Amino acid sequence: PTGGACTKLPAWLGGKQGVFHILNGDNTCGQRCLAVAIHGGFKDLRKKRRGEKQIDKLAKKMCQQLSMNGRMSYLDFDLFATSFKKLVVILHDKSGEPIHTSEDGRGEKPTDEDIVYIFHDTTIDHYHLIIKMDAFLSVPTRRVKWCVHCMKSYEARAFKLHKCKADKCRCCQSYEPHSQIKDWKKLEIDRYQT
Repeated sequence: PTGGACTKLPAWLGGKQGVFHILNGDNTCGQRCLAVAIHGGFKDLRKKRRGEKQIDKLAKKMCQQLSMNGRMSYLDFDLFATSFKKLVVILHDKSGEPIHTSEDGRGEKPTDEDIVYIFHDTTIDHYHLIIKMDAFLSVPTRRVKWCVHCMKSYEARAFKLHKCKADKCRCCQSYEPHSQIKDWKKLEIDRYQT
């Protein structure tokens, strides 16, 4: 699947919170999403004329940096991730399940700010930038929280109770709290005794 041009938003996406709408007629919606994500400053970029011109400039620069004009496939986002030291997560519906996760180019000290979330609207084959996952995945009758470690969405009231991958012990993969230093030393001793 690739993203293309879109000059009119679907009705359900028009009022959706947490998303930066990308409107273009030149098949560079993927590059525009990435350029806006790198730039930040979403309020300035949302202004009608001035914001549109600035996004055009940023998109052209991104096309040059990636050596890629035109439509981007899911695998093309991997090039961006390694070049810009980011992680790209692509969703294709409101379920909160990623359809594609790029190679993690964030290096030794990854942060949540280095994750770029993209929504691929498969009905019109177009990409939009997600700027707040919780707001994007929530609906008026159901609040949702996004766990960046598990890459899953949970109902807000169940979020604190979920078993997060970040809470797993790197040594024994247990969720139970324990003294890691002591247990790791014991593990090393056990490993050499066998």
